[in-house]
Amino acid sequence: MPVPLNHPPVTPLPPPVVAEAPGEATAAGGGLRVTFATERSDLNPTTEAALRDFVRSSRKGGADPSFNVLAYATGVPEDPSTPRRLSLARALAARSVLIAEGVPSTRIYVRALGATSTEGPPDRVDVVVAAPAGAAAAATKAASP
Repeated sequence: MPVPLNHPPVTPLPPPVVAEAPGEATAAGGGLRVTFATERSDLNPTTEAALRDFVRSSRKGGADPSFNVLAYATGVPEDPSTPRRLSLARALAARSVLIAEGVPSTRIYVRALGATSTEGPPDRVDVVVAAPAGAAAAATKAASP
């Protein structure tokens, strides 16, 4: 029988925070919206702090929520790859803050959506608390006759 290896835990990379990076964080749709400058994926100290505060406030009452991270970037229809990569870099920047706050990576769902935004600023990341799996199943069961 093979012996399982005891690997040390992986230390996540620190969030990419740049003091002069443009962007702001605002409440939106029950979550947090972080905006970015065109062609940039770094956070500034204010947006990083807002993400940290959002995670902390989401955990009040001992909850251990999951988070959806939806990222967007401007682009042109002729080149869908570039905005998709940029939106992924933005999503990973937000994800790194959540991990630094102790959210397990298995509870963070990242979606890099590129230039598919139809409302709101096109260069943004929306972080929302996802409904726990058990809560969705319970709601469906309660709604059925």
